[in-house]
Amino acid sequence: MPPDPSLAAPPAPAPAGTPSAPQAAPRPGPFGLSAEATGVALALLAPLLWSTSGMFVKLLPLEALPLAGLRALIAGLVLAPFIRPGRIAWGGALLAVLAAYTVSVYCFVSAVKLTTVANAIALVSTAPAWVMLLTWLAARRIRWLQLLPVAAILAGIAFVLAEPASGGSARGNLLALGGGIGFGLFTFLLPRVDRASPGLIGLCNLAAAAALFLASPGAFRV
Repeated sequence: MPPDPSLAAPPAPAPAGTPSAPQAAPRPGPFGLSAEATGVALALLAPLLWSTSGMFVKLLPLEALPLAGLRALIAGLVLAPFIRPGRIAWGGALLAVLAAYTVSVYCFVSAVKLTTVANAIALVSTAPAWVMLLTWLAARRIRWLQLLPVAAILAGIAFVLAEPASGGSARGNLLALGGGIGFGLFTFLLPRVDRASPGLIGLCNLAAAAALFLASPGAFRV
């Protein structure tokens, strides 16, 4: 009769002082930084680039539609090498992500052309509020403390829309608000398609460029 394996003696513990198996060291990020330091650096760099984007949109002597399309095309071509079709969930959710991103791109550029850069960026930056509202509508599991920032953002929206700021326009402010809603919907739907990888962002920009060109091919003629 074979011995019962459950009655076998447990293995003896390793003697004190025995070195444990070496663990793989974390891979350093760019410039030798840790993953955490790289994330912090990118988080600080993103708003700087976002702000300069509004400045260049304001200065360039192009209409909003071709400028938004060219802006998306350049970004899409830069990020195209990172596109991994096998990692993307192709379907209706992806179409909604592409449409929301296209709307946000066009609304942002158009808003900067029509209103102040500060108003445009402030209203587009309301995207987190729309993400929270969409999360509540989808899951209905948001605590009331989480709604306080949303209320503050909505109050800020009302203030910006009501203030007759010099250089601003009601149409530009509304377009900026539409850009914030579009970017919020894009952010909300993004995890249903893929992680926020550079490849997916590149695909969104290429799709936005194509959609804006098809919407008005004559606007892109030199």
